[in-house]
Amino acid sequence: MINKCPCCGHRFADPDAAPDLVEELTSQFAAICAQNDYAITDGRVSEVVAAALLGIRKKKLAMLRSVNNGPPYFNLPVDGSRYSYELKSLAKWKHFQKTGEEWDMA
Repeated sequence: MINKCPCCGHRFADPDAAPDLVEELTSQFAAICAQNDYAITDGRVSEVVAAALLGIRKKKLAMLRSVNNGPPYFNLPVDGSRYSYELKSLAKWKHFQKTGEEWDMA
């Protein structure tokens, strides 16, 4: 849930709602993977699938990874991809990118 400061109009996320929203987004990502027959291995997807779920190009995701500004990744292959991403980490990253809040991947 996004809240708005009545004084300045700054938008901020309700920190208590974040875990629920991340879980919901993780479930949505898993459903999209199931509908499209995307491989999921130990909760991780390939770089191509991760980019599709985030709504960005694979090249953009690679650039974010190279400057350490993207979601956490693994050097473990999934479906032929050199890098893989956990669905939950992708959901956290996308949620907190949308809200502009600081985020902790722990």
